Amino acid sequence: MCVDMHEGSAHVFVVHGDICHICADAVLIPTRNLNNKQWFPNGPPPGAVAPDRHAFTTERRVIDVMTAQTTRPQLWLGHLDGRYAPPELRDDVLGRPNLEWFLEAAEQFLQGAHDDLLLNRARPPRNGRQKHVLAMPVVGTGLGGARGSSGEILQQLLELLHSFTAAHDVDVCLVVNSGKMFSAAQAHRRQMAELGLRWEASVGARLCGEARRLAALAAGGQLGL
Repeated sequence: MCVDMHEGSAHVFVVHGDICHICADAVLIPTRNLNNKQWFPNGPPPGAVAPDRHAFTTERRVIDVMTAQTTRPQLWLGHLDGRYAPPELRDDVLGRPNLEWFLEAAEQFLQGAHDDLLLNRARPPRNGRQKHVLAMPVVGTGLGGARGSSGEILQQLLELLHSFTAAHDVDVCLVVNSGKMFSAAQAHRRQMAELGLRWEASVGARLCGEARRLAALAAGGQLGL
């Protein structure tokens, strides 16, 4: 069970489990296909409508497939297959997409789910919680193409999630499916917490918050000279 750290502060949770069994307000599933038996063994969830096969592009990486009338959690499908990454986001030496390809999809999910829940539909959080919860897996570490860089993608993803919760009033749940990755995630979080405390003591909370915002923009490829 997850609880808020304290009222008024958004939080990043790390959970060892199955993303398909997480109770959240919005969930990202790393597939473009509602008939994917790995993620939907019993078929598409009630209220889900398959998007047009051309709806996913290199710019539009995630899509909410739940109808507006349903009261079920938002279900977002994600285009994460690294084989479709554009040339500028591929590392030809290593033969795999840059991590930015996966982080970009993660950020699109966070922003899209946040805006739809809090601004467009104005739905209250599920289960009497104080804040909405957005849940996602460690993107790219399955068949997406970043399996060989799981430690690096995990670290950058956690930095993105912490930056997002620092700027938005939602909780985020990162779901990992192995004990080894869960231990690695917890180690990264401890390092981030220690570093954050040192920086806040030096420059103050306001500048640290601005640094996190800029870091999130940089991770999403939205920062330039």
